Amino acid sequence: ADPNILPPNYTIRMNVAPAAQQLVSIVNITTSYTLGCLGPLTSSSATILYPMLEEAMPSDNLQGQFQCELLQVYNWTPYCMVRGSGVYEVGLRNRILAAGCTPLMELAYDGNTVSTDLQKVRSESCKVIVALLTLVDTSVVLPTAQTLSMWDGYLWLFGDALQGFRALRDAANLGLLWSFPYYVSSVSAIEAYSRDAVYSLAYAMAKVINARQSIFTPDSLLGALKEIGFDGLTGRVWYDHNLDRIGKYVLFNLQSSDPVTFNYWKRPVLEQSEVVNVGTLSNIVPLAPIIFPGNRSTFTTVILLILAWVVKPAQYTTNEGPFSPQPSIHVSRLDGAFLGSSTHVRCTFQPDGGASGVSVGTVNGYANFTALRFTGNHGVMYTMTFTVNSGVNVLVSAFQVQACSPTLLAHNQTPNCMQCPFGAVCNGTIHLEAMVDHWQQGGFDAAGNYIPDTANISFLRCPNPNCPGGVSPNCTPGAGGILCGSCQAGSALVPATLDCGQCQSTIGHVLNIVGTVILFGVVGTVLLQLTISPSGINLHAVLPSSLFRSVVYYVQQLAIIYQL
Repeated sequence: ADPNILPPNYTIRMNVAPAAQQLVSIVNITTSYTLGCLGPLTSSSATILYPMLEEAMPSDNLQGQFQCELLQVYNWTPYCMVRGSGVYEVGLRNRILAAGCTPLMELAYDGNTVSTDLQKVRSESCKVIVALLTLVDTSVVLPTAQTLSMWDGYLWLFGDALQGFRALRDAANLGLLWSFPYYVSSVSAIEAYSRDAVYSLAYAMAKVINARQSIFTPDSLLGALKEIGFDGLTGRVWYDHNLDRIGKYVLFNLQSSDPVTFNYWKRPVLEQSEVVNVGTLSNIVPLAPIIFPGNRSTFTTVILLILAWVVKPAQYTTNEGPFSPQPSIHVSRLDGAFLGSSTHVRCTFQPDGGASGVSVGTVNGYANFTALRFTGNHGVMYTMTFTVNSGVNVLVSAFQVQACSPTLLAHNQTPNCMQCPFGAVCNGTIHLEAMVDHWQQGGFDAAGNYIPDTANISFLRCPNPNCPGGVSPNCTPGAGGILCGSCQAGSALVPATLDCGQCQSTIGHVLNIVGTVILFGVVGTVLLQLTISPSGINLHAVLPSSLFRSVVYYVQQLAIIYQL
């Protein structure tokens, strides 16, 4: 690098426009006919001032698209952006936003307020930070972030300017991520892109010469550059109609603290799967595991939050107004950092009911409910549960909707109180019981037990003594069915009393019939004697004493058998 052309302290990402301007003035050619090849000396300003310059490195358009793809594919959101105000930083920022990735917060770097600015980023719950900075600005931002405990548990993604950051040798920066155009690792990036830039121009010149045209005709060379294609040290080398290099980007990761083998420090971990042009999405291919700041193998954008009571809600409520007092909850970060951004605390109820005012955003870490209201069944206990996204705990509080008056019934499908149904006893809740001599409608289970239908508030008066009604409507022994109106097997209805009496066995029926016949025979004999002998009858004459004793004994035995 001739010091007359390039400044002695020139770095990869210094604005190339002054250097290009100086080069043009030295060779004494006009801007309109400038044609050159740029290796790593690429910037938006160069192509704007010198539209006929060829860029061998993929443009920042493609880099912005690649960084946006990383944020989206790996769900590294929400993210905040810290950027410088130079052409490179602003240009790359515009490419990222144009690709569809809008930051939660964007801060323009100011060396005088860097600590305050980073604290603003931390308060916004950003754990992913896209840093578009020059090397000088980077050397200030990284130590400040580590001092503010914004390193372990965070993700820092830089642009390709970080490739020349010599402080990468510092083990404290382990876990840095930055994007850079693809190149083979056997040579340096400068060598690879400089070589492919020269070869691009050489292939274009050869194409013009083979077409018997002059290589000093800019239009001919420009047209030839759009048609060439070859495999170089930076992959497939070809250009689009704007002479932008079609290529792919790689994500590098600082993984080693070995100060000797520098190449092992910056390890490629992700790359685009194919050569793409701006606006064409590609698949992201993993090359190696990522090591995140803090020497961690995993990363999450979730910031864990803790909930704590400030004011607990009322333990009783009515269906006529909001809770009093209303709940107030303090939300804090598990890592102890200030929770500056608003997060919503939500309230859910079990069992379900009608609710309103169930979500409130925090202000300075406090969620103050003002209109939380619930409509449920009178006399029923409920629980309310307060949650927040990424919360490590929940808050639970029990409460009861006040019961109706003791003589009323709380309807189980509406928040209203109603008159107690005829035949029921009410207690101001949704529960009610049958009065004595009344029967609540229901059905029988498989075992024959009667199960009242609690959803049915109709009651019937018991029509017979087998139906006692009340809380436990068990029928008298032998009775069953609705209103105890039928007798069970082995029993029969006794018409005189409407009770269910036990049925006799077969032998009992036979003995009863035989006894009845004998009894009628004896009675008939006595009556016949009375008719024949007007003077009266002597039972001892009609029935011998032994026969009389046998009849009495038979009747006694028959009575005993009948009771079996």
